[in-house]
Parts: sequence; C-alpha cells; structure tokens
Amino acid sequence: MELTYQQNIGRSFDIAPTVDLQYRKVKVDQQNLSNEGFNWEAQLTANYRINTRSKSLFNKLSFQLMGEYESQEVTAQGKNREQYSIDFAMRKDFLKGNKASFTFNINDVFNSRRFGSVYDTETFYQEAFRRRNVRGFRVTLTYRFGNSDFNLFKRSREEDEGERDM
Repeated sequence: MELTYQQNIGRSFDIAPTVDLQYRKVKVDQQNLSNEGFNWEAQLTANYRINTRSKSLFNKLSFQLMGEYESQEVTAQGKNREQYSIDFAMRKDFLKGNKASFTFNINDVFNSRRFGSVYDTETFYQEAFRRRNVRGFRVTLTYRFGNSDFNLFKRSREEDEGERDM
C-alpha cells in the first residue's frame, strides 16, 4: 500500500510525503528457505521557488530537498539492511519565456547511503556492507525549443475522433 500527499504551503513552498508499506512472505522450497515480515519506505520531497517581479539573480530560482528511508527488507536468506539518504537540487530558469535552465544536483548530500545485508541460514551466517565512495554531482543545461502547447495534443485527438465519427 502506498500513500502520497502533496501540500502547498504558501505560494512558494510545497511538500510531498510518501509512505509505502508491504508485507512480504518469501519461500524457496528447493532450499528449504522461508522468511516473512514488514517492509516500508518513506520519502519526503520539499520544493521552494523564488519568483520576484524584479530582474534579480535570485528570481526564478528553485530548490528541492528529498529525503528517503527504506526499512530492512526481508529476503529468502535473511534481510537487506535499512538505508537512507538526502538529495539536493537547485534550478535557475533564464532567457525570455524561461527557454533555458541550469540545474545542479547532489545525490546523497551527507554521504550516508550504505547498502547492507544479513544472510542467516542453517548452514551459514554472513553480514555485508558497501557504499559508494563518492557523492554524485550533476550539472545540466537545458534549452527548450518551440512552444510547450500541451493543448495541441488534445486538439489533435479531438480532431481524430471527429473524423472517425463521419
């Protein structure tokens, strides 16, 4: 079951929390392995936009912060450990009609994302952990050609349906 909610807080700020709940039952008959339990994930995305009437450098600047937590996950031989991280992005729109944007993002801001597992069966026990050695940084420059007229698709579909009725 997944629950998502989005809330605008004022004109410039919004949040979107998401929670995903699962009950997993795993059984491998050939190996006589079985396991079951609850798994869940939570994510919170927060967006903040600066829109001013002035031609300030900060106008049309937006920020996004996304935090994610995944609980332990049941597997046939044990479990995957919980993991969590926070990502950050910043975008600046510019040129007439917001034709271009510059985006900068950082994955795993605090370098906290770790992957771990515990294998626990009648014949062996093993714990393993790993993580990326570096955070991910990305810079993107986007230019939008033409007009984004999404009504064009609606008009085209309505025209096609009208021709079929004749």
